[in-house]
Amino acid sequence: MSSARVFVTDAEFDQLLPEAERKVAGRYWTPVAVIRRIVQHLTERGVRRVLDVGSGPGKFCVVAAASAEGIDFVGIEHRPHLVTIAERLRCEIGTSNVAFRLADVTRATWSEFDAIYVFNSFAENVFSTNDRLDESVELTHTRYVAEVLRCSRKLASLPEGTLLVTYHGLGGPIPDAYTRLSVEPVGSGWLNV
Repeated sequence: MSSARVFVTDAEFDQLLPEAERKVAGRYWTPVAVIRRIVQHLTERGVRRVLDVGSGPGKFCVVAAASAEGIDFVGIEHRPHLVTIAERLRCEIGTSNVAFRLADVTRATWSEFDAIYVFNSFAENVFSTNDRLDESVELTHTRYVAEVLRCSRKLASLPEGTLLVTYHGLGGPIPDAYTRLSVEPVGSGWLNV
């Protein structure tokens, strides 16, 4: 049995975030109730290794890993300070089935995963300046289009049976090879499997 802390509410987890990230948590990080539902889907389908596309401070990975010991979660994020926060939270909460990487996720290798999770990871590129998390990385409409296209190509190249889970969409087309297994309203958006 794991000694990792299992979270019941968003407020409980978000209190562990630095103030700047806590203030925007409701907009940028996956709600605990949504994470619990995703974990059910992953567990029911025998998933072993999940990629979180744009993991931010690691909320999805850490909360999911604390609930699903038999699944490994990897979050890839392009903001160094968020990867630092994620690593701190992983250690503090005691989840050993989580890893974080600093990289452009659309240029990383995805073939080692049997499930991909996307919480509309690229939309910040098209937000107004006031609605962006910060200006620590380039955010443009051109980047948005390029990242969504690279993501769609990555998804199209994955082996048959790879599970794609989106919350608030992908931001672009999902390759035709994917079959919708489930769609349900959860939290403030739609959860698609």
